[in-house]
Amino acid sequence: MWNSTPKNKFNYMGYSCRTPEWRFTLWVEWDDTTLQPKWDGASAEELYDHKNDNSSSFDLWENVNVATENPAAAQAMKAQLLGFFRKH
Repeated sequence: MWNSTPKNKFNYMGYSCRTPEWRFTLWVEWDDTTLQPKWDGASAEELYDHKNDNSSSFDLWENVNVATENPAAAQAMKAQLLGFFRKH
């Protein structure tokens, strides 16, 4: 049985996008009144390198956040993510 947290009972929401090389997640503040993300509010970023990922072990590719070491990739993925989610 699926047990979910009510939409007005959390403070941040994570939005992700994926390419063959990267998985990027942007954590944004959640407005518990409007039940919408605050795209211009506080956020945190995660970037995971999947360049050699053959899908054999999720745990091998999702342990080290490389956003700081790859700012151009993180920025490009963030722009792609925001472009999509702000439209929808």
